[in-house]
Amino acid sequence: MSLRACKECGRQISSDAKVCPQCGKKQGASAGAGCLAIIGILIALGIVGSLVRHENDTPPPQPGPAQIEANKQAEQRARQIEEQYLKTPAGKLWQKHKDWDRQYCQAIVNRKAMTGMNPEQVRATWGRPERINRTVIRGHTTEQWVYGDTYLYFDDGVLASWQDSR
Repeated sequence: MSLRACKECGRQISSDAKVCPQCGKKQGASAGAGCLAIIGILIALGIVGSLVRHENDTPPPQPGPAQIEANKQAEQRARQIEEQYLKTPAGKLWQKHKDWDRQYCQAIVNRKAMTGMNPEQVRATWGRPERINRTVIRGHTTEQWVYGDTYLYFDDGVLASWQDSR
């Protein structure tokens, strides 16, 4: 049995001791040895990982002549559909307001209000409201737009709901 110094108090203890009998400090492998072991394992995993070939490393197959022709036809058909849409009333409206969603443009042409519309879109749909009732609470604005027996409710400039009274 050999002796060594305790890591905490420096007193001589048995080299086989797991805990210092004087101060109670655990003895054993140093933290540095554990860190070195972990670093060694990570390096080994990195080397193994770099040697393994992944499926994603292979380039995708190139399209053949038939696929290229099919892609060209699909693009041409999409252009035709786009050209036809731009000739419709909704398409003409969208050309003036490209930041508007196309479904909103179609709804405006059909004179239908939709949740998610902004006030400008609702005015384009139904015109000016008879009355606007506004509530502001801690920076949050709600508005009630009155169109006859129909009430539209906006939350911070977005149409959230409506109510019909009959």
